[in-house]
Amino acid sequence: MYKTELHCHTCEVSNCARHTAEELVQRYADAGYTTVVLTNHLSRFTYSNQRFDHSDWSWNEKIDYFMDGYHLFEYAAKGKLHPILGCEFRSNIDENEYLLYGVTEELLRSIPNMMDTPVEAVREALHSIGGLLYQAHPFRNAMRVVRPDRIDGMEVFNACTEDFRNLTASRWADHFSLRRSSGSDVHREDHVISGGIETEHPITSREELLEALLSPTLKILGDPRVLDLG
Repeated sequence: MYKTELHCHTCEVSNCARHTAEELVQRYADAGYTTVVLTNHLSRFTYSNQRFDHSDWSWNEKIDYFMDGYHLFEYAAKGKLHPILGCEFRSNIDENEYLLYGVTEELLRSIPNMMDTPVEAVREALHSIGGLLYQAHPFRNAMRVVRPDRIDGMEVFNACTEDFRNLTASRWADHFSLRRSSGSDVHREDHVISGGIETEHPITSREELLEALLSPTLKILGDPRVLDLG
């Protein structure tokens, strides 16, 4: 079986991350993963934080910065694992965070007002290229409950989230027949790599990733269904 990570970050883009691209690649290679979907943050905090304020950049400059981080990861991954572009998106009008799978640089550049665009419209644009939108680490404090028909899936295991919250997300996804995902959400050295999916063949492209996520027999790591919390 081959393991694919669906949620992690590097410090070249995500302000809250501590791993460089090279460090993160090595951690996943050592942990036996063959593929990593890099989901760096894309939000106002990516460009305005304690390190700098680039909120006045043009949208293309902002995507240049975001993609530079991915290209560093892509370069570091050569000969070690398969990198795939992903994104953890947070708009200015919705404080939830969403994982965008199957996203492309071209799509990101095509929505210059993305930060102020309703998530439903972002999802529609993502669907136009076959992509999927999942709610990230749901049932954390201050999350907003989203109508199930406005997302494609839910992260039901997040290694940085308490078991009872993951179990709540899992039961919610099952009740509303949402697709399920799993992620380690690695930001720091002390975060445990334990999330993602397992497949019979290595995932080497966005198309193969989307095919796996749509599979009715998808095997996720850390599945909360095995928990017994009452």
